[in-house]
Amino acid sequence: MRLHTAVLGVAMAGLGLLGTAGQAQAVGWGTIVSSLGSGYGDFYNEGSSFARTNAHYKDNRPGGAPVYVRTRYQFYYQNCSAMGCNPSYTPGTSRTTSRTTSASYVYAYTHNVLDSLSDRARGQINVCQDEAFTYDPCSDTTAYPSFAY
Repeated sequence: MRLHTAVLGVAMAGLGLLGTAGQAQAVGWGTIVSSLGSGYGDFYNEGSSFARTNAHYKDNRPGGAPVYVRTRYQFYYQNCSAMGCNPSYTPGTSRTTSRTTSASYVYAYTHNVLDSLSDRARGQINVCQDEAFTYDPCSDTTAYPSFAY
């Protein structure tokens, strides 16, 4: 199935039916490994409408509390006033994948609408563990992939 998808993608690209390379270029966020879980994936501009996180993740202690990937979608602003400019990213909106207790990698994605007042998106990505009635602990390692749009 993947071969057919790859061949179709190459054919569509040859006919000019795919978006620009900038829109489809994914930024890999590397591998996050913690005692809770492991994850890897990419972050990209989905059709000039959404910032999207593709995640492959697993529970490093299968059968216990489930794990998930959390992405805090942040957008860059100049924040200028009469006193000058203070560029920074917004605190962001969190989106989470479905939960898993599997020792094998599972796939899920999240996305968030791009902010029309910004031209840059960043994902703050962690692997977290779902704990009942308390704060969910997350990996010490955080990925910060970004792209301009």
